Amino acid sequence: MYGEATLPGRMDWGTGFFVAPGAILTCAHLVQETNGQPIQVHWQKRELEAVVERSLSIYDLALLRFEPSSSPDPPCVYLGVEFSAGHTLYAYGYSDEFPEGASLLGDWEGDATENNSRL
Repeated sequence: MYGEATLPGRMDWGTGFFVAPGAILTCAHLVQETNGQPIQVHWQKRELEAVVERSLSIYDLALLRFEPSSSPDPPCVYLGVEFSAGHTLYAYGYSDEFPEGASLLGDWEGDATENNSRL
């Protein structure tokens, strides 16, 4: 359900999730300097070429698009609009400490605030 993305000429890489056929959700900071360049997405020993359709740096989210016909249909993590205390959350990512990737599974305990701002 997740893939690894690389940018031409850069050593950065990150995680993205297939959220619909032809769509990948990833972190905006990973793709902020693409300047329209294609992004190479690696998934199950396959390579896809994607482009940034929309990026929202305030939320650190970016939506990548690729031609669905360029790959067999990957399994998608369809996004919901609501979650509440008790829901289980899953995350997967790469870091210098875990270059092969690491996952996190946890339960949402509720909203948090700091300085009167919802986190």
